[in-house]
Amino acid sequence: MHALKIPFTGIVLGGSAVVILSLIAWFSEKPFKTLLRATLLVMLVKFTVSPHTSFAAYIAVGFQGLMAALFLSSKLPRFISLLSFFLLAMWESALQKFIMPTLIFGKDLWTAMDESVAKMASELNLPEAWAQDFSWKVIMAYLGLYTLWALLLYAWTLSLPNRLEVNKTRILNAAKTIIPQQMHKETSNKKRYRASAFFFILIFIASSFFLNYGKEDALLKAMILVFRTAAVVLFLLYVLNPLLRWLLKRNAQSEKQKGAILAIVNELPALRKQLPIAWTLAKQKPKKWQRYPDFLQNLLVLSLFDYE
Repeated sequence: MHALKIPFTGIVLGGSAVVILSLIAWFSEKPFKTLLRATLLVMLVKFTVSPHTSFAAYIAVGFQGLMAALFLSSKLPRFISLLSFFLLAMWESALQKFIMPTLIFGKDLWTAMDESVAKMASELNLPEAWAQDFSWKVIMAYLGLYTLWALLLYAWTLSLPNRLEVNKTRILNAAKTIIPQQMHKETSNKKRYRASAFFFILIFIASSFFLNYGKEDALLKAMILVFRTAAVVLFLLYVLNPLLRWLLKRNAQSEKQKGAILAIVNELPALRKQLPIAWTLAKQKPKKWQRYPDFLQNLLVLSLFDYE
């Protein structure tokens, strides 16, 4: 999806995942077992295809799958279980953007942000209330955005199974007129960007120490920050990540999982071919906001039904 240059790819991918999980529950006779099995397979395939995937990505996948299994297999009315799942999944996705930086850099990151914004507001003669607890306002705004997204997805998903059945013939016929395009891998330097962002945040926090404390106190706080951050990063890289990879590798190599993983991996080229077709069809919509739901509907039809 990154290669298709779809706007807001991160939030779109998260939304697509919860929609697909809800469909699995809808069509499954044993949704709890099926969703847990599907979640494990997603993690194993992710590990097989991209073994250096971060710990946080597996946490996100695991959390969504577990919440889907718990809520979508419950005896609650469908509209309540679906809404609860969508909200929790999107809130976790939003909060993870703040939990991981807090885990790595500590509360000093948010203190530095609040103090910097407060000084900026003072210099610009802005109201003090505007800058007060700025970091919390950012978090709440982010949560608000993801809540709105969850509600939109929920409303769209309620009647999705019926719409897939109604629109499948039209989509499959339209797909036959699209010339498949080769998708090129991204050439963006994602690792370099993350490393640059990491060091920028460290420098930003350390600079705030020297602006708000005496030289000796600032130097001590900066040293504590560096050592603490290094300890957390080393723990994540050399303890948690290897442990998780060992567990996934052990599962992936079991006879029970090998066949399922191989079958999914063999389907990836077909999915890669379907992505640009689905997006090309969606781009025919005159309004940009209509393109994402149409893209996801197209992709689901192409994946679930044979169009060749």
